[in-house]
Amino acid sequence: MSIIESETKDMQEIILEMKNISKAFPGVQALNNVSLTLGKGEVLALIGENGAGKSTLMKILSGAYRQDSGEIFFKGEPLKDYSPAQAIAKGISIIYQELNDLPELTIASNIFTGNLPRKGPFIDYKQLKLDSIEAQKLVGLGDLHPFERVGELKVAQKQLIEIARSFVRDADIIVMDEPTATLTNTEIDVLYKIIREFTAKGGSVIIITHKLEEVFEIANRAMVLRDGCNVGEWAIKDVTKDQLVQAMVGRELNRDNALAPRDFGQVALKVENLSTDFLKDISFELREGEVLGLYGLVGSGCDVLTRCVYGAEKFDTGTVTLPGGCVGLSKVTPGKSLEAGVAFVPSERKMEGLLLDQSVRINTTLSSIKDFVKNFVISFSKERENAQQWVETLATKTPTIETEVNSLSGGNQQKVVFAKVMNTNPKVLILNEPTRGIDVGAKAEIYHIIEDFCKKGVAILLVSSEMPETMLLSDRIITLCDGAVTGEFVRGQYTQYDILHAVIGGDEK
Repeated sequence: MSIIESETKDMQEIILEMKNISKAFPGVQALNNVSLTLGKGEVLALIGENGAGKSTLMKILSGAYRQDSGEIFFKGEPLKDYSPAQAIAKGISIIYQELNDLPELTIASNIFTGNLPRKGPFIDYKQLKLDSIEAQKLVGLGDLHPFERVGELKVAQKQLIEIARSFVRDADIIVMDEPTATLTNTEIDVLYKIIREFTAKGGSVIIITHKLEEVFEIANRAMVLRDGCNVGEWAIKDVTKDQLVQAMVGRELNRDNALAPRDFGQVALKVENLSTDFLKDISFELREGEVLGLYGLVGSGCDVLTRCVYGAEKFDTGTVTLPGGCVGLSKVTPGKSLEAGVAFVPSERKMEGLLLDQSVRINTTLSSIKDFVKNFVISFSKERENAQQWVETLATKTPTIETEVNSLSGGNQQKVVFAKVMNTNPKVLILNEPTRGIDVGAKAEIYHIIEDFCKKGVAILLVSSEMPETMLLSDRIITLCDGAVTGEFVRGQYTQYDILHAVIGGDEK
């Protein structure tokens, strides 16, 4: 594969060079002789499958990791043995995929952490408030009070605060790892505007994303990593989406338009008149083998609804009928749901779906450990055999089943979550953002897993913030706006406009 260099890179001053970077972890060669250059005022899209080495390369740039070999030059000067704090001081700021907010502190303190305005030895709270208001307006959060506690905010708002923090640091380079994963289209447009203004003033951006539409919208150049190697660089004007996908995965993807047609069985889950202080009188049925998509903008109530159905949050009125006829009125719990055959894949896999400091084996059997116990003793041989079987079935990339989950890529962590729920032999599966933060290859594999569930008669309740994904996978779609159902659509009987019209609460025309 030829490497086509960007015209803009030749014309621009080079602000960053990473030469022949290699990095190995126990059992894994994460990076192998990777080189990267970044021009002043350029947006470089760094793309590749999960586990390709993108985040590792950026953690080396940030000072969080040390490369085993290779050199880094910033503004023509070599960078050696520096810490993340020193990288920030030099003008290199990183926005990680996983939020790094301080939930007990205020919005203002989070944005200006390490850079608080002072009057002598004391914090200048008046100036902090004014500075925070300006920074918040920059990312569309001007309506929030600067001294509101970050722990009370939504995930998307926390992400915007992370973005604001980077832009107030007077950075020369900002690295963004999946910055739009939790943002609405309006918020994404605001971010694009900020990026364009930043680069117009000479700032440079490296954006890690799995959304190829984003690459073509905002980037000047794309660089693809695969299995720890640089497999190509292209000016955006000279490359197609299919070329990038082929470079990322190294194989042709099965591009099925939808899940195969199938017959649905009996009602597996029934929700009647469910209400909270936000959700308003929601009712629906879900049948065996069916995928029911819940779709709405951020804050519409889709996430809250799934948590109420599973029992992770309480509801005020209504009933949830679980498989086997178990009925709950604000008494549904995750334990009861699991016993009834309902499994849940949460949107925040690292916070709610996994024990990050435990092994692939322990996480795989976490929800079904009783199946490996006899006479109060765990059969570790059966547990290891089970975990290894799922690693092979799902093609999970891990050195061994004893590897800590925290060291795996996002896509492989998600496969461990699926292995955990599959071990419970669920009758109903609630999927909340099942492909968030994973690459196109891993997405295709997750789609096949979902289809296999459906073929076995498992009923699936799906929440995805990506409309194409919701439309691709769902047999029916229920739309929500401000906690209320605004529409129900059957596959083949609606357009994308119909869905958009419903999720913004548009009246019928």
